[in-house]
Amino acid sequence: MEAQPSQVVLTKIESIIFEVLSTLVKSKKPPAFTYPTKDRKSDKITNSVVSFEMPSQRPQFSLLVYVMCKIFDMVVHDKTCTVRDVFYNDVRFFKSQKKLEAVLNRICFITRVRGP
Repeated sequence: MEAQPSQVVLTKIESIIFEVLSTLVKSKKPPAFTYPTKDRKSDKITNSVVSFEMPSQRPQFSLLVYVMCKIFDMVVHDKTCTVRDVFYNDVRFFKSQKKLEAVLNRICFITRVRGP
């Protein structure tokens, strides 16, 4: 029996959050995680690392983790919302809806589900 798409999303988000927490607990280093990215020019899939340790990556890391937690919570509680709803819940954090959409597209690619 094939897993439901929502279960696949939950499992992938859990594994990423587990990786972040493991880094914190085991190595006492700032959290980081690896995720697949697609090169725009060659369409090759490579791995990228985003780390809280690097000041330039902290906003991206925070956005990814925050949005993944929001998605996880909504899937668990069988809720839905629009991108606009998420954006207006914390405008100061996201700064622009375009940033939120980019993060959502990245999460969709990571979890291999269709995007917003």
